[in-house]
Amino acid sequence: MRVVIRSIADRGDPEKERIVMVARKAVNIGDYAILEAGYDAGSVNTYTRDSFWFPDKDVDEGDYVVLYTKIGNDKEKVLKSGKRSHFFYWHEEKSKWGSDKMAPVLLQVEQWSAFVPEDT
Repeated sequence: MRVVIRSIADRGDPEKERIVMVARKAVNIGDYAILEAGYDAGSVNTYTRDSFWFPDKDVDEGDYVVLYTKIGNDKEKVLKSGKRSHFFYWHEEKSKWGSDKMAPVLLQVEQWSAFVPEDT
């Protein structure tokens, strides 16, 4: 994958908790989503509780993508190296990664389809 998870920083602290990722190649981060997936016996499982689909945004090779659990407004920062950090927010009030029973799973979702329900 062109984007990889590097760490979960400040696990359990809803004001600081974040998933830190890095782009190994230039990508549109809107082609990726994070699942809040179950974790047991050393592996993720098919239980999912929540998801975050990144909005469309071009990210260059070597840029950081940071997903905070807390409420906030998307932004970016240019680093001294010239690379950028792109900040996104899940808009939750509680920690997601404080337990060892849940793990983030990064998915590449370049193709998808949706069923649009009819108005009732």
